[in-house]
Amino acid sequence: MRTPLLATVLLIFAAAAPAAQEMRFFTVAAGPIGGGYHTAATAICTVVHREHPGLLRCSPDPTPGSVYNVQALKRGDVDFAIVQSDTHRQAVEGTESFADAGPDAALRSVLSLFPEPLTLLARTDAGVSAVGDLAGKRINIGPRNSGTRATVERLLDELGLAPRDFAEQSSLDAPAALDELCEGRLDAALIVIGHPNAAIGRALATCDVDLVGVASPALAVFLQENADYSAATIRAGTYPDRTRDVPTFSVTATLMTRDDMAPDLVTALAAAVVDNLPDLNRSAGVIPPRPSPGLAGDGLTAPLHEGAAPVLDPLR
Repeated sequence: MRTPLLATVLLIFAAAAPAAQEMRFFTVAAGPIGGGYHTAATAICTVVHREHPGLLRCSPDPTPGSVYNVQALKRGDVDFAIVQSDTHRQAVEGTESFADAGPDAALRSVLSLFPEPLTLLARTDAGVSAVGDLAGKRINIGPRNSGTRATVERLLDELGLAPRDFAEQSSLDAPAALDELCEGRLDAALIVIGHPNAAIGRALATCDVDLVGVASPALAVFLQENADYSAATIRAGTYPDRTRDVPTFSVTATLMTRDDMAPDLVTALAAAVVDNLPDLNRSAGVIPPRPSPGLAGDGLTAPLHEGAAPVLDPLR
């Protein structure tokens, strides 16, 4: 049932809609089809269409991932973008992949969506029982311009591992990497993704692979020194027949836009998410089923867009 606050928020949008009730189109840069971002974006667009029939049309655009999403958002090619929290910060502050462009004061946060643990899957016959065993193996580190790739490269650098230390280092998206892993053409794949994930579940159920912990003393220091990451656990029972917790670390999936985005549109999108979390969770299990203060703050470096404030301020 819609809360009084969110009913008021939606009335704000209705009052701001054009008199002719023209359809308004907007795009959300997601990730590869079958990945957590695209699944979440599709579910979000579905509830937007249900909440605003004939008024809003939302398109979940498949993309390589977070770095590309921010670049497309900055160019004005998309209206909203789902972005990893570490990539989010780098884009705002003008570091790492965005060092040449410099800080971007026009980027805005809409809300935080869900945690994304770094997930290491390895073939059971590959001799990978810990992250330190990856040297000499055939691994996948994610596509160029993806958040997974940026996070994995930071991890490998922290572990003192360079491309020359691997038998093979491929740049596949998550679905392709899982296929290669199942076929025995990869030993391990590193993927930043929310859980539960249907593709991960299928690989665990049908292929000779398992989840491997990502933890070490060096990484414990790394987490203490990098606010973008936090210790995380893929809990036992997240997938059938997985009876042990798997330690790792996590970023957060965030929704971003620009400062010139219409406030009523941002309000409508944020309200559609917060007001429909149980439905979103059923369609995209990575999205939590209940509101929490984290929606208004976790991983959000860019200032909050003025249109999101009426929805998120009560959650703080």
